[in-house]
Amino acid sequence: ARMPRLAACLLALGARPAAAWITSNAAAVSRRRPAAWRLQGGSSDRLWEGSQRDALNLLNSPLFLQLLDGSLPAAGFKALLQERCDILEGCHRSLEAGAAAASDGDGSWTALLEASAQVLAKAEIEGKAWQLLAERELPQEKLAEGEVCYTCGGDHSNRDCWLERRTRSPAASAFINSLKQRSDAAPTAAECLATAIPWYRFNAYISQTFEEAFPEIFAAGEGGGGKVGALYLQAHAAPEWTTNVLARAEALLDGCEEVPPEAEARYLTVSSLLYNMLDSEAQDMGLRGTADDLESLRKRLDTVAPGFLQSQDKMAAFQNRLNAALAYKKK
Repeated sequence: ARMPRLAACLLALGARPAAAWITSNAAAVSRRRPAAWRLQGGSSDRLWEGSQRDALNLLNSPLFLQLLDGSLPAAGFKALLQERCDILEGCHRSLEAGAAAASDGDGSWTALLEASAQVLAKAEIEGKAWQLLAERELPQEKLAEGEVCYTCGGDHSNRDCWLERRTRSPAASAFINSLKQRSDAAPTAAECLATAIPWYRFNAYISQTFEEAFPEIFAAGEGGGGKVGALYLQAHAAPEWTTNVLARAEALLDGCEEVPPEAEARYLTVSSLLYNMLDSEAQDMGLRGTADDLESLRKRLDTVAPGFLQSQDKMAAFQNRLNAALAYKKK
């Protein structure tokens, strides 16, 4: 049998004990989102709905569409991976603080921490394997004649500059810092959950919506044989991410008699900083392809996440009417 490419990369990295989970995980990723994770009308759903439009904007951005179809430059993909482990570690530390502040009579917090630790442990191995695949699969950024890296003056893109990679972007720093708990007061369990949930929920939403709109791309990745961007998305649609961590965390938040205002404010703040970080990355990715290519993907997305394109059309129509009215007044 042909060895999945991702598993082969892990073996090359000396990660033999981890190879077993690659096959079982890849075989499960094509399942539709678990019924337990669908909108149930609890507090977590209410908080999510308040920021879902921002997620929809990013869902339709060239960044994620080109991640899906394999046209995102390698340097841009590596930038996405650069902060992933730090973000997952911040989420895990927040959940640990929540467990310390809560009573765990039925073992729910223990199960959540074990699932979070498992995802965190795999993140570094996944990242190294995906970087190897990205170097082979994804287009490399090339500078035009006469251009140089604006960070060091070298003949490479700033995305590939070692000096550039040593420091985080301001947007990434702001989001990762938001995962750290306040030092002036012990956080409540609800605040800790509200800190960790947005990252898990956003990635699950993006990945599962893509899975529903583009099943052929996800099916091609069964056994680790798909494009590296699809493998990245598959990891966030897998049950270990959605059922084991996200659903457990949201069930604990929904179990609160009332979400305190501090926790709700925390959720909105962390979500806003997350979207700002990803939007900042999307504007500096060296995007490739044509507008027609991206538009065809967005139209397919609109069949499973309807409304975004129509709202953009309405905005464009309003702007056209406004421009026409201003032009008429000038006559």
